[in-house]
Amino acid sequence: ILQPQKAFQALQTQAGLSLLFAISTGGELNVVVEESGKTQHGWAVRSLSSALISKSFPDGGATVRTFAVSQAAGKGSRREIHVAMVVEAAGSSHLYLSLRNSDSDLSWTQDMPWVAAPFNAAGARRAAGAPSSFHIAGVMLTKATDGEMIVADVMRNPTAAQPLLERYWIDVSSPSAPLWVKHALAADFEASTYRSCLGRRANELVDGIYTMGKVGNKAQLVYRPVYNVWDAGAPAPVSRLRLPGGLVPEAIAAAHHCDGDNATDLYVAAEGSLYYFAADAQQDEATGVAVAEHPSLLAGVRKLFAAEEAGEVTVWGLNGSDEVFYLSCHTTGILDQSAWSVPLPIYTGVDAMSPYMDRRHCANTFFAHTGSGLIKATKTPATGLWTRRHLHLPAKELTQDAREFKSFTTEVTVTSKDTGEVAAGVEVELTATTVTSVSINHLYYAVGPQPVRVKTDSQGTVTIVEQTHDLVATRFSAAIAPAVAAPPASRRRPGGSAPVEIRPMAAAFQRNAALNTVDKLKGAKVQEMDGSEQPFVPAGISDDTLDQVAKLNGKLNTASQEVSERQSAAPMQGRRLARTRTHSGPCFAEAHLQGSAFLCDIGDLFRYLASGIEAMVDIVMDAAEKVWHFVANIGGKLFAAVLDTLEAIGSAVVWVYNEIKAAIEWVIKMLEFLFGWQDILVTHRVIKKFIMLTAADFTKSIPEAKAALKHACDGFKTNIDQFTGLKVKGLDQTPAGANKSKAIHHKDSAPGNTGAHHFKGGARQASSPDKVPGKHPSLLDALGDLAKKEGDTLSRAADEMKTQVIDPFTSLPLTIVMERIIGIVGEALVDSMENMALELFDVVAPFVDQLLGTLDRPLDIPVLTWLYKQLTGEQLSVLDLLCLVAAIPATVGGKIALGHAPFPKGSSVTERMLNAETIRDWNNAPFAETRRSAVAPPGSEAGLRAGSEDRDKAMQALALGFGALLGTLFESVATVVQAEIRDEPVPDEDALVVMQTLKWIGSMAASAPSLSPNMFDDMGDSSKWYSSMGKILTTVGKVQGFVQIFYTNTDSEVVPWVFATLSTSRGVAGLVPTIVRPIMGGQLRAHVVIKTIGGIASCLGGALSLPQQTAVPPEEQTLAAAGIALELSYGVIMAGYPLVWLAEPGDARRKASALAIRRGGS
Repeated sequence: ILQPQKAFQALQTQAGLSLLFAISTGGELNVVVEESGKTQHGWAVRSLSSALISKSFPDGGATVRTFAVSQAAGKGSRREIHVAMVVEAAGSSHLYLSLRNSDSDLSWTQDMPWVAAPFNAAGARRAAGAPSSFHIAGVMLTKATDGEMIVADVMRNPTAAQPLLERYWIDVSSPSAPLWVKHALAADFEASTYRSCLGRRANELVDGIYTMGKVGNKAQLVYRPVYNVWDAGAPAPVSRLRLPGGLVPEAIAAAHHCDGDNATDLYVAAEGSLYYFAADAQQDEATGVAVAEHPSLLAGVRKLFAAEEAGEVTVWGLNGSDEVFYLSCHTTGILDQSAWSVPLPIYTGVDAMSPYMDRRHCANTFFAHTGSGLIKATKTPATGLWTRRHLHLPAKELTQDAREFKSFTTEVTVTSKDTGEVAAGVEVELTATTVTSVSINHLYYAVGPQPVRVKTDSQGTVTIVEQTHDLVATRFSAAIAPAVAAPPASRRRPGGSAPVEIRPMAAAFQRNAALNTVDKLKGAKVQEMDGSEQPFVPAGISDDTLDQVAKLNGKLNTASQEVSERQSAAPMQGRRLARTRTHSGPCFAEAHLQGSAFLCDIGDLFRYLASGIEAMVDIVMDAAEKVWHFVANIGGKLFAAVLDTLEAIGSAVVWVYNEIKAAIEWVIKMLEFLFGWQDILVTHRVIKKFIMLTAADFTKSIPEAKAALKHACDGFKTNIDQFTGLKVKGLDQTPAGANKSKAIHHKDSAPGNTGAHHFKGGARQASSPDKVPGKHPSLLDALGDLAKKEGDTLSRAADEMKTQVIDPFTSLPLTIVMERIIGIVGEALVDSMENMALELFDVVAPFVDQLLGTLDRPLDIPVLTWLYKQLTGEQLSVLDLLCLVAAIPATVGGKIALGHAPFPKGSSVTERMLNAETIRDWNNAPFAETRRSAVAPPGSEAGLRAGSEDRDKAMQALALGFGALLGTLFESVATVVQAEIRDEPVPDEDALVVMQTLKWIGSMAASAPSLSPNMFDDMGDSSKWYSSMGKILTTVGKVQGFVQIFYTNTDSEVVPWVFATLSTSRGVAGLVPTIVRPIMGGQLRAHVVIKTIGGIASCLGGALSLPQQTAVPPEEQTLAAAGIALELSYGVIMAGYPLVWLAEPGDARRKASALAIRRGGS
């Protein structure tokens, strides 16, 4: 997080993004650039001074003393930026200028074009010992559009107790040779008391300077043009400006007209009032007009700022109580006090600020130093609400602990309406009701009513994370981005889609709306991460108070329904901020709300309440206007704000609990999504146990694998005639239908995918302290020779598979898919796969003893390593990462499907799975006895008898299915990241190995559902050779993936080709058991059909490895994308088919449709 700076000033780019210029605590001038859609954190610090200082002051010791920046004001979207910097070196000041910089092309921020402006005024008085004691007190830059004006104030006698000033303006008509020209001050101002700003009186040709300060004990406020345009040798005339009653000015600010005439109105704060000098009313002895009063906020004002944008003037202030406030008014009503907004404290505990009006969205924006650090605060015109953000920078150490914050997370999934497959790389157009910043697919975006375009990731998703401090969440509108622009009146543009509205607050709001009785409030709990619970309502709160809170929740729910109905007719429509009037606010019939209320913007009132002020709140209907209001009684005064947006109503929730003194953080904790981390950890251990037992089984079976593989392949060749010319009937299900029929997408998919989201965001930074031993290239020589020998056979088969099966895959009925595959897979292909697999087992022998150790390699990955340590107190391993990420959606999805955790802690089935000593014990855990300790409640059977073995098997499959889904995610993300690392000038070899390890772990999890529930019991049955073949091929794949880790950084061109050949041979051969098993079973239930389609998709994805390896761009990228899509389809189907299984009626489990088989020609 960007830490507080010595001084800062904010400007904006043409796109409405922020530029924060600041002097660091080390005396360096930086600009902090806000970048939308480019980086994860969104803010980049660029030094503007370091290069110049190191070059111009090689002896060191030089620092930036002060700086000034300005931006042209007025009409037009392009507004140039001027920068001045004062460097202090060897006791003397040096001025540097950089003028007319673009606000759209920011390349200048990376190589600042400075021009030196050494002091060269003719005949100027200098202090004794000059230039060693030359001190610049401050610099001012113009905002005018008709020329550059720079003014510098120099200390005349810097060693004096009260140094006096000399003023110069810098003539830059010759840009490379700035000339200092003396400007006569109207009086001898003391350096410690004066304040100045540039501006221009109406009808003047040149900027002037407004100066307030003390001369002796007398206060002064004067305006003087920078120079006399009619006679350069004569002093410019002085205008003395007065305040009523001789009041002493406390702060001044000039606001440039937005019509582009370069004239400025002057605003002055003094003793509780704001005074106004119109641009055409600044003649000598002119008196300011009071336009606003507030005895506390406008008293002791330290800083004042003003801006005019789009016909609206805004004045910001920071007072002696460290409170930030603002007032706004339309330019046509400045002299009408009732036309100004009611000033309220927006932030407290602020020691410095810099505001501006976001001209892209007309959003009130400022940066401030607060007790929690440097923040950016923005008020959205469409909702009236404030949001705030810290400025996040890249972490200095990737292994540092994560920072916790509350957020709303929304996951948008884009799928093909024809195939049901997830759509990767599709542009989605997002608009937002709130002007704020969010994370979208791990990139920082500034969002608002203006649309932004983002692409779906490789899983077809767009994940939006929005930080929240008080339950404010942005409504989004999402649509497929159109290829061309549409007419303004059209809501659906050519090539795009109709927008879908997203309401992230809906779930939390409904949880709160249900707390509408005293008993429900008393029953509300707050759950900690360790599973413990505490009552939400503290002890000692009376039933009368709780009844009042319950009624307020009911009113908010009613208001929400009414506003939702109005907005459904015109979703995403903004509101126009109500012009507040102190004397004509709403009146309410309630006895305790008698009297007129101050009408405020809802966000301003909420910020006032956040300051800790004592208040009583109510939700009431204005009977006359038929509008709901949020009303606060503060110190006997009524403040009211309209509840006319869903965002405002949602934000009001936390203030309802003001009656029971519940802190905002406590309310959020009560309403947030409950992950149930202890249940997730049980699922994590169940999945981890399976993978560890499977790995151990692989390790033990490798010595006998050769014989088992030969037995399986011989079984296929013996029975191959049985399948020649096979015709399959009755299976009209298509892969597209399987994709669409899966039931894994639900309302809590975003929480369920929390682990996956953080894995995708942190994979690039993953690292492990353990190193992988060196590779053994010679071991692959024989395998390379075989790959060359079998390559042609496999390539032909892969090409046929691509054209006949893969390309039309989603639209083909399973019947046709099976027939075409069986027509391609023959004895020669199986022989090729057998020969290469047998040789692979010889290659793996030297590495076998390292297999289980690889699973336990410690892993550092942002957020997830920290989270796992918080949950378990242990170091995250490579295997733990996958199991944790898979356990989250498995547990969340299981609870939704069943009403309880998939593996309840303490249940007999769970305990048997966790205590299993072999994979067969784990696999058969549900068959040992009927689960007794976790019987589902009556009426929740969902078609399955509670406690049945079938149900328990489905729950096993659900856990492994989500493991497969996350496994395919691991593989795809690690593949993409690995490719990015390889493209770097100097690839990080350790990072490449970590990615290869993650790919292997992902493949371990992805293959889990391919093992049939009864496969391990069938292994000894020689008639079921296909079970052995399926397991052995899975073993071959895991062995291959493990061996590849040791060859990640090989320089050989042959090695990648060898592994690609192996993958293709396994993929093609794997189609045999995938198809034969359901055929030989004789009956197919719906979930088995869907699972079979998933298995075929996975095999086809593997079959593309060799064609991809031998292809050239762009075909290589096309094949890679097809392979990833097939693998992801497999993962999605594996996570979905158990839910279909759970939903099958009992009759379907007893009476599955028969599979008709007939031989060709019979």
